[in-house]
Amino acid sequence: MRLWHYSIIKFLPNTQLLLLWKTLNDIFKKKPLNILNNYIQYCSLDDLHLYSLIVIKELNKRQLEVNLNEFYNYFNLSENDTYIYSEEINSPFKKYHDLEYLLICYYSLEEIYIRGQEDFQILKEYVYDIVINYK
Repeated sequence: MRLWHYSIIKFLPNTQLLLLWKTLNDIFKKKPLNILNNYIQYCSLDDLHLYSLIVIKELNKRQLEVNLNEFYNYFNLSENDTYIYSEEINSPFKKYHDLEYLLICYYSLEEIYIRGQEDFQILKEYVYDIVINYK
């Protein structure tokens, strides 16, 4: 499973969001990476931490309950630690989560939509606006 472009996490169907959390847990457990997400070996822990917080925020927003133990262990946190997420925080994985990767993720989700997933129109409009306004 890929680490979806950070900006479209809010558009992921629940199934993909939960699979993304599973993928992050595999990373936290230091399981072997697959070809789609091995780039994180070259990124800072801050990027992975921020990306995880974005995913956790979306999971919480949708009231999807997941186990955060691996997240806490990986970043040496406890359940009593608070983690802060701000809309103003810079994007994670800047070198890898670029416009090209956004389009790759978009087309992957479009294929899922073609195969029967719902609620693709909002993502389509979002990506269209980014591509049109990209400089």
